[in-house]
Amino acid sequence: MFAATPKPPYYAVIFTSQRSAVTAGYDNTAERMVALAQLQPGFLGVESVRGTDGLGITVSYWESEAAIANWKQHGEHSLAREQGRKSWYAAFETRVARVERAYGQQRPELRFVPAGEADKPYILEQTRLNLPQRALGNWGVEQLEQDWPLLQNHLLYLDHDRIGILRWRLRDESLHISDFQIEASHRNRGLGSQAMLQFAQLARAQGHARVSLRVLHDNPARRLYERLGYAEIERSDHWAVLAKFV
Repeated sequence: MFAATPKPPYYAVIFTSQRSAVTAGYDNTAERMVALAQLQPGFLGVESVRGTDGLGITVSYWESEAAIANWKQHGEHSLAREQGRKSWYAAFETRVARVERAYGQQRPELRFVPAGEADKPYILEQTRLNLPQRALGNWGVEQLEQDWPLLQNHLLYLDHDRIGILRWRLRDESLHISDFQIEASHRNRGLGSQAMLQFAQLARAQGHARVSLRVLHDNPARRLYERLGYAEIERSDHWAVLAKFV
């Protein structure tokens, strides 16, 4: 999550670290330090990330150098830093900078909203618009009704605008996307990638180790799925099933 910082100038403390093999007590202390920092005068926010290789960067934002100095001298923070030097970090570097300019962009919120009975005509319409007849076959109202209780049926909303559908179910221990459509007017904006990444996060949060989907061999979206790490695990005349671990 991005820190909600004010207009510059303000200060940033950039802490880059490489974790050691010692893990005991680290997570609890890290959470405690964030909670404690938020109580300090002059604290503006924090952003933090750590890779699977143990390399992490935490940036905390402050109103002034005095606020940074007061936090450094805080007794509990001092003890945590000392423990980090002794046990938790193989290496680290702290940098303090004055932020003179800040600019950026955040995508509008993409949400998965459960679909209801009133949404069935929209789902039917989008599926018919976006799939070729050879893929649809005899699929229609009757098949939609049969599938409805077997799937988790959701609409895609971008802020307050409905832009597509996403329907999934369990399949061979994967959380499997059965139907994923984005309206034509909202394509080529990165929303497909965003939806797929959010779906993988949802699957992982629910305890699933793998996600999968079915795609036509000539569907250009297949290149997107492969860039996101999906690989083919099944193949038929027209379709391929792609999957990846999350």
